[in-house]
Amino acid sequence: MEIKIIPPKDYIQVHQLRDYCFPNKYTGARRDDFHYWIENSTTLGAFDEHKVVGQLLILPLNMIVHGAKYDMGGIGFVASYPEYRQQGIIKRLMIEALKKMLENGQVISVLAPFSVSFYRYFGWELFFEKLHYTIPQMMFPSFGKQFDVVE
Repeated sequence: MEIKIIPPKDYIQVHQLRDYCFPNKYTGARRDDFHYWIENSTTLGAFDEHKVVGQLLILPLNMIVHGAKYDMGGIGFVASYPEYRQQGIIKRLMIEALKKMLENGQVISVLAPFSVSFYRYFGWELFFEKLHYTIPQMMFPSFGKQFDVVE
């Protein structure tokens, strides 16, 4: 099993693995948006020969903490095919991701974990559990009455 950055010729496999492992298929603008992130992230893959069997994206984001801006590696779309699970593939991808983030100066990382204990093993900790915003209606712009035609 080889862990490496996924080359553009294999991006279709990233889409296929994402669609297989996550509940909602991406189509149209949502698929285009996901493809943008594939192209503009550090997209790591676990290869069995020429097949991508595991993946994760390190999204190049930033975060401001107490007024200081930090480069941030957002971890997302961590996935592997079921027949390749329990073989340490995701662990190897996570370790490589941490190395890449350090190389890229991404000293902060945020993710939305499926399992807190899994990511805690690699050094992540809960940052927040839930956000709740209340935005007064007067804060939204008024466009007057809008009429749409439904055909």
